Amino acid sequence: MTMAPIQEEPGNEPPPWVEADRDDGGLDGLDGATAVLDPHDWVQAAPFRAMAHRLVADSELNWQAVAIGTNIPLRTMRSLLGLSAGRPPRRIRRVDARRLMAVTAQTLKSVAGTHGDAIPARLALLDLPFYPSPTVLARIASTDVGTAAGLLNGWIERCPLGVIWRIQAFAQEQHAAMTADYLASPRPRQEDIACPECLLAEAQAHAEHEDCLALAA
Repeated sequence: MTMAPIQEEPGNEPPPWVEADRDDGGLDGLDGATAVLDPHDWVQAAPFRAMAHRLVADSELNWQAVAIGTNIPLRTMRSLLGLSAGRPPRRIRRVDARRLMAVTAQTLKSVAGTHGDAIPARLALLDLPFYPSPTVLARIASTDVGTAAGLLNGWIERCPLGVIWRIQAFAQEQHAAMTADYLASPRPRQEDIACPECLLAEAQAHAEHEDCLALAA
């Protein structure tokens, strides 16, 4: 049965090398879904774990680059590959399952080697809480130090898409780690937070006490 194409979420469209309108009738047997598709529908994850492993192995890209290249969330790809703590997910979003089915490792590897606009990489770098050195960035992006330095300094206009994907993934992981650290840090109790008026009164009292000590001396 030919299925109607999913209407992608705004701003979350698949990359052009992912066949967005590919027939995904094969998903029907996984979850008993109807012909009316929704990107928020869920399907069983088990068949896609092996698919994710094969895509990473055959494309010769790291899993982060594969996730960015297929527009699949890093946390979803990490879970499918068994890299997350806890039990593997039982279900994944239908839209992510379709994207895994709609791209081949050969296509992904070929596209990763083509050159594209370096602006997404530079924006990802600007969004980092710190600036890595060219040597560190070269190791992160699997590129040479000259390309890494050019991206950091802004004079490279085009570079391989695989390099861009790795930098974008690195930036996303750094922000995820910062968010996790923030959420895990202890929060002050409300009663321990002094109001601005109290702080001002305390400062004025301290100043008056210092004045008194000075006059007494």
